[in-house]
Amino acid sequence: MLKFKDTQKAQETWKKSCEYFVYSSNLINKVLSDMVINILYPDDSKILLSLKNGQIIEDNFTK
Repeated sequence: MLKFKDTQKAQETWKKSCEYFVYSSNLINKVLSDMVINILYPDDSKILLSLKNGQIIEDNFTK
């Protein structure tokens, strides 16, 4: 998906994926508050998406 991140399809898929990540972050927050979830780029340690307490803190998909 990262290879085609500028396409409409990839943007739509990413948006939907973020909704699922937010949902998961909300569930985790009910058990472990203030837990930060980081989704990393596959080939390095840069943060692609960061969530905390059901909120997106950082979204670097289009950057």
